[in-house]
Amino acid sequence: MLSKRIEGPIIRTGEDAKKVDTFVIYLLDGGEYKYLIDRIENQHVKALKWNIDKRRFYEECNLSYKEIASLTPEIIHYYGVDEIKYNSINELRLSEITKYGRLRIKLNHFYRSRERNKFYKKELVVNDRIKVLKTITNIYINSGHSYNGSSDSDILNQLYSILWVRHPKADIYKKELILTLDSLVDVGCLIKQDNKYIVTGRAVSALSKYEIEELRYDQQLATQQRMSHMTLAIVILTLITAVGGLVQAGVIKIPTLFSLHL
Repeated sequence: MLSKRIEGPIIRTGEDAKKVDTFVIYLLDGGEYKYLIDRIENQHVKALKWNIDKRRFYEECNLSYKEIASLTPEIIHYYGVDEIKYNSINELRLSEITKYGRLRIKLNHFYRSRERNKFYKKELVVNDRIKVLKTITNIYINSGHSYNGSSDSDILNQLYSILWVRHPKADIYKKELILTLDSLVDVGCLIKQDNKYIVTGRAVSALSKYEIEELRYDQQLATQQRMSHMTLAIVILTLITAVGGLVQAGVIKIPTLFSLHL
């Protein structure tokens, strides 16, 4: 595993990610990450210790095999764009013998391929002004202090993930979205600066008004449904009463239980 260890960040997207085949070995103490095994050098296991202040594995140290055996391993195999986690060497060995890990990867590939094909065939909605306004408002709310607006690509990523880039109509959807965003700029819900869109207080008013109208519509629909149910109940009750009257008048004769002969 350590022979496949690579330095620096592990690429998880793009064509380069498909070439990745590396292991990361963590050691945990009581459920908390403590070490990241780095390499074996001069018969010594070199590891990086978790630094709480720096929030990363930082301090290099030597580990004895006794220390390693006393801790809980977590092994992650990054293979292509997939990740497989193992909680012990034995689990990893069993997976390699049975090819279970490779089967999981193939199933993941099949699932992703199917989902991508479904996505590429799906028509995306980028001209729903309320949906777009909610999306850009959520981006602003969840952003940090360095927020300086959202580009059209940021909004599309939020709406439909990075997959939108490969959609056959990606350019068309982007143009439609820009028109929708510009229409929101015209009514004051957004401000456009350097090809980025910044949400304003008027956006909150527009969303609140929409939610009130939506609530009113739902209430009206619920009232109509209740009235429909009541009308149906009245009709059924009227029919039952009418039939009962006809039976009492002798117009309709219904045989009693005792008059039936099998």
